Order: sequence, then C-alpha cells, then structure tokens
Amino acid sequence: MDVPDVASVARDAYGIRAECIVRKRTVYGIVAADGRQYIWKQAALGDTEERLQALARALVAYDRADVQAARPLPARNGRVLVEQEHGIRGYLQPWLPGRHVLTASRDERLRAIAAVARVQRAVQAAGYPEHRALRRGSLYGKLRVKVNAMAKIWPQAARELPRFAPFAAEVQARAERTLARYRANLEQVRTQWRSRATLCHRDLAPHNVLIDRDGRIAFIDFDHAGYDDMYADPVQFISHTLFLNDLKAPEYQEMWEVYAEHAALGRSELAVLLCLGEWPDIWVRALAEWGKAEDRSHAAARVAYAVACERRRSELNARVLANLRLEA
Repeated sequence: MDVPDVASVARDAYGIRAECIVRKRTVYGIVAADGRQYIWKQAALGDTEERLQALARALVAYDRADVQAARPLPARNGRVLVEQEHGIRGYLQPWLPGRHVLTASRDERLRAIAAVARVQRAVQAAGYPEHRALRRGSLYGKLRVKVNAMAKIWPQAARELPRFAPFAAEVQARAERTLARYRANLEQVRTQWRSRATLCHRDLAPHNVLIDRDGRIAFIDFDHAGYDDMYADPVQFISHTLFLNDLKAPEYQEMWEVYAEHAALGRSELAVLLCLGEWPDIWVRALAEWGKAEDRSHAAARVAYAVACERRRSELNARVLANLRLEA
C-alpha cells in the first residue's frame, strides 16, 4: 500500500477525509480534517472479521479500568475488516496519545504493571464469553515448545559456544523444572480455570505500552492477543523490564507485588507467578537468534549478555521468594 491507497480507504470505507497521512514502520497514521487521529493497520493472515469483532468487543472492558486500547473500529458498513481491490486488507484503530513507557522509571513501570492487572480483571468482570476466534494457544503450550527448542538448538551451538555448556545444562534443567511445576499447578486448579483465564495481550513488550502526559496507560498492537492464563502478561512484561534495566531486588520484588495487589492474588497464587518468573526467556531468545544469525560473533555476544541476565534473574527470584517467605 501507499499513501493514496490509505487516503482512498479512509474516504470510501470510513467516510474520513485525510488531511495528513504518515508512514510509521508497518502502519499509517491518519490525521482527519476534523482533527481526529487514526492508525491504518494491514491485516495479518490470522485476522478474520470474526476475530477482529470479538477483539473489539472484549477491549471495551478496558474503559472500566481507565486504560486505553487500540481496538479495531467499524467501517461505515458495520464491518471491521476492510477488504478492497489490489490486496488491500486491514482495519482502522484510534491513534492513541502518548509515548512508549520507560521501564527505567519506577513510576512508569509500576503504572504499566498495575494496568495489566486491572484490564485483565475488567475483562473477567465484564462477563464476556471466551470467543473461539480469540483462542491462540496457551502459555503452557508456548513454554513447552520453547523447552523443546532449547534442547534442540543447544547441541548445534555447543561446538561454537563451549564456555556456556555448564550454564546451558543448568538453564535447561531450570526451564524443565518450571514447566513441570506450572503443569502441576494447572492440573490442581483445572476446575477453577475460569478465575485465571482472561484476554491476554501476549506480546507485552514496553514498545506496546504507551503513557500519556497524565500518566494514563494505553496498550497497542493486539496481533497476538487471545484468551490465556492471566499470568502470561506480567511474566512477559517483567522479563522485558529486567532485560532492559539493572533492577535491584527491591525494584524487582515491587513489580510482582504491585501486579499481585491489583490482580487480587493470594500468597499461593503469587508463588506460582514467581515460579513462572524463573522462566529463562532472555536466554531462549538469544539462543534462537544465534541459530538464525549470519554474524555469529555478534550473536554470541548477545548470548553472553543473556547468560548474565539469567543469572541475575535467578538470584533476584531467589531473594524475592526468601523475602516473601514463599516456595515456588
């Protein structure tokens, strides 16, 4: 697509006269003649009318938590997915105010993690039924795939990265232990699963979290969103925060506690969450990138950094569990 195509879609499908259109990586920003602002997003392969309608309805609950969401907007014909000639296929979203949240800022990362819990509870409280179009795998399934991937990739990497062999064995055992404990917990709470299932973002990196001048949080880019265990989102966001910042134990603990407070978790539930916090996501990513890299020296440096991050994660997790007198 190009700018004239976007202008035509805005006019024909939505009745919007565009004053300005800005290319923003994979999306287009539209400033309408009436001053309103929108994002035109090309649809992914899995984006169906059914899925986008279900997502738009579920995201209405975010308003109850005073959190904004870039939800799909209906066209003039009532449909959300717009399909036109020349392969044009996509949908419109509001262009939300704000900038990417700074996880180095205590206030901003705590606002973000509290908002994660609030929107999850808001969706649950809304009583919106889980729609089949919003089923996109599960946290458990994702972790199981990654455990198997680690076991497959490391033998290939061991010849070039032998100095990391002891750590690789240690982290593989940690991942398998985490998965086993999580599986046991799922079996234990099977009859109460609905109390934890909710709409999860499932790609909760800081670049998908915005904050405006008033400190209000917004979430964007729901391409991977689906109903899942609510623990998927805080584990992912806190892992990204740890990767990007040199968190101290009190700062790391505070993030878990703020999420638990706003999600109304008990001590046993917090213990399960911290067990998942042990998951070595940074190592998994670095190892996968090494396997795909053409420049192995650069990728090896990322693996070395991942080892340092994971050692810090393990130490921080152990200290938090001890501080809270929990057993993961």
